[in-house]
Amino acid sequence: MSSVEEQNTTKPGVRSFRTRWNEMLSVFLPPESMRSLWFKDFVRVPKRIIAASMLVNIFGLAMPIVILQVYDRVIPNVSYETLSYLIGGLFFVLFVDTLMKIIRSHIAGWSSAYVDHVAGVEAIRQVLAAASVNIEKEAPSVHIDRMNALSSTARMFAGPARMGLVDLPFVFLFIGVMAIISPIISLVLLVLFVGFACLLLSKTSQIQISHEERQELDRRKYDFVIEALSDLETLKTMACEPMMMRRYERLLETIAETFYKSIRLDGATQALSAGFAGLTMVAIIGVGAAQVIHGTQSLGSLAACMLLGGRSVEVLVRSIRSWSELSSFRLVKQDVDALFSLNPDYSEISSFYNVPDGYIEFKNASVTMNDGSGGSIRNANCKILAGTFLGIKSSECGTPDAFIGLLRGQISPTEGSVEIDGTDAFGYYRSVADGDISYVSAVPAVFRGTILENITVFNTRFGIENARKAAQLIGLEADIQQLPKGYDTPLGTGGTEAFPPSFLQRIAIARALAHQPKILILDDANATLDRRSDNMLRNGLQSVHGQMTIVFVSNRPSFLAIADNQYSAVDGVLEFIEPEEEEFQASRLVS
Repeated sequence: MSSVEEQNTTKPGVRSFRTRWNEMLSVFLPPESMRSLWFKDFVRVPKRIIAASMLVNIFGLAMPIVILQVYDRVIPNVSYETLSYLIGGLFFVLFVDTLMKIIRSHIAGWSSAYVDHVAGVEAIRQVLAAASVNIEKEAPSVHIDRMNALSSTARMFAGPARMGLVDLPFVFLFIGVMAIISPIISLVLLVLFVGFACLLLSKTSQIQISHEERQELDRRKYDFVIEALSDLETLKTMACEPMMMRRYERLLETIAETFYKSIRLDGATQALSAGFAGLTMVAIIGVGAAQVIHGTQSLGSLAACMLLGGRSVEVLVRSIRSWSELSSFRLVKQDVDALFSLNPDYSEISSFYNVPDGYIEFKNASVTMNDGSGGSIRNANCKILAGTFLGIKSSECGTPDAFIGLLRGQISPTEGSVEIDGTDAFGYYRSVADGDISYVSAVPAVFRGTILENITVFNTRFGIENARKAAQLIGLEADIQQLPKGYDTPLGTGGTEAFPPSFLQRIAIARALAHQPKILILDDANATLDRRSDNMLRNGLQSVHGQMTIVFVSNRPSFLAIADNQYSAVDGVLEFIEPEEEEFQASRLVS
């Protein structure tokens, strides 16, 4: 066989070994997305914990050494003075050992809480700056699990799990001291340790699969509960309770089976650990007693080996459990990586963008939506002067969606550019503080809270005046004052059914106006409004003409009539509507 063939035959084995080695090392690493964030240095075991663990494990040698001296020297020589020194020193060591454990727990708890806090804040910051399509394509339970994964990550990589692995190297310290006292017992113990470690690690994959199944089923359960509670009134109206109950029972049956498997695996692991601890003590006593009988070992050395063996078993079991937890942590890491990948270009986001005037210009802009809607726009050229109104008329959804997506900066054009006051519109969308651009969709967005909190976005301390002005502008305040609680009327899940969609949509429009934006985008926002509300909205917008740039999509001729310029958006083409044609079409449709 040639050297080239030999290399080819060895390469798969080398790759397999490297793959397994890299997988083993990855257990100790935090999620990949966290390794590039600003708090990456905190997702590790603090040096103070390592120092405290070193002292704790070194102090763990005090008891066996004192027992060895007492049995072999103090008692045979009846040395009370030596005994008093040894006992006094042992009390001091135990006090310092307890103090170090308390300090270590405090540092680990603080470190875990800090990582949980900064990771949670950073995650929400990136989520709020992410594209809405990236958020809405996942179920709510998925985002809940991903946020919970941050806390799990903090507990795993800055908490007790990592501390258990920090103690693992000190097992060799205890076995080394035992080898000095009794080489035969240390050899027997080492063989038992290797066998136990291999047996326990073999169950790691089973535990990992069980945890992944449980997490997936929990997501399905939470999705079911969230959807059922959010549409509870519809379910009751259609008398769907028995059918939904049967679906939930079948889901819980599957969850119960998986839960049973998980508990059984955990119980087997604990039983295996307890059995190993007992087997270790039996082996030490059996081998040590035989040596004592033959006179090759003293009674004090046997007692010291028992204490060292017990301490070694404790550290080994805790370390392997930590290893098992970290090994089954792959799904949690994936959730964290998915959470931080919602906004992959977050590093390019600017802190603030201010819109000076609201001048918008499309320069041969082209794009095709990749959200499945098939919307596109080709070679769009359009200038929207600051303070003017632009109306988009269309009988389809795709082309206006592409136009609005470009204008909002939600998508970047594949060709050409879209600029707002000379700055790329995509930059404004990626800004953390883009309050100068407000957007209202055709579906009213309502938060759980009062009407005032919805309009002010919970800034009731400083935003009341602007909220009332916005409500007065579109004639909403008169309707609010007719309610028993006025602005304090609660909205949200379970309470919005009492209000018509027109009322809720006007709240959303008032919220956008209350921010006093330089650019207001109404994406068919008046579609659900009745004639009275539509007239008041139209009059209110006309009163702010020249103060803000307004771009709206609508098919109502009366609403399009307030626009300074009108465009049609059909089949990916944006065409200017001449005023004569605009007036003729409006009069024909009105008649």
